[in-house]
Amino acid sequence: MNMLLNQRVLLTRPLPAADARALLDTARLLARAARAGVAQPLLSGWHLVKHCEACCVDCNQASHGSEGLVAAAAEALGARVSRLTLDPALLDGPADAAADVARLLGRLYDAVDGEALAPAQAARLQQTLGLPVFSGLDETDHPLRELEPALAADATPEEARRFLVAALLVNTLVR
Repeated sequence: MNMLLNQRVLLTRPLPAADARALLDTARLLARAARAGVAQPLLSGWHLVKHCEACCVDCNQASHGSEGLVAAAAEALGARVSRLTLDPALLDGPADAAADVARLLGRLYDAVDGEALAPAQAARLQQTLGLPVFSGLDETDHPLRELEPALAADATPEEARRFLVAALLVNTLVR
């Protein structure tokens, strides 16, 4: 697992050139495969958890859909995505209160879709869990957005964003 790549993507603006090249290369491969109609189950067997707000806990998951860039990209790559509300103690409470929950989540999941989390919560959760936490990827100033024009020949802007998020998942989790 390449946690350093995820940390650099979350924290570094602009992205280091080597990381940008690797993400673009993977995104282009995914775009070509999609155009050819070839499924890429690169995350088959991987399990992600999507943090949902408390109001979503009782919702019907079938009506919940695959909202969000990370969940949609992960599912398209064959990963299973579970949805739950993370304990506030894990996000904002004392570190010792979070240890048991963090250990359990670390055994059940390979990564966290933390799009609904504040940046400080996402960083703390990543440190506590020892798992990649993907957050802020849909923000207009996120470093991944700077790479979208490089995919203009391969994809629409929306597709480019989706392929770049998928590339980040693959390059973080598989490589």
